[in-house]
Amino acid sequence: VHRMRIGTSDFGQVPPNPCYNGAFGVTLDFTVNIVELTCTLFEANYTVIDDCANGDQFLIEVEITDLGSASSLTISNNIDATTVAVPSVGTYTAGPFPFMQDVQLTVSND
Repeated sequence: VHRMRIGTSDFGQVPPNPCYNGAFGVTLDFTVNIVELTCTLFEANYTVIDDCANGDQFLIEVEITDLGSASSLTISNNIDATTVAVPSVGTYTAGPFPFMQDVQLTVSND
């Protein structure tokens, strides 16, 4: 268990003073428990692919280079409920998505 302090003041402190006690500012104290992972994380790379031949859209290729400790993974996004099952290392495609759309992909350990 560790103690962590985050503090601000009404003007810049250089260097920051963790014991600042002026009238303006906020100091927050936290107790955190840092736990070592018991698994190996997966590894993934992302590439955006223009799909102009099929409209004003794009795809995202996700290259899974290591499953880590997982037996499978799932790729999901913040646009719709579509998911992509990832049973093994390889390249998978998410989309299409409309141009100018902010897309967040999530790869999760099953």
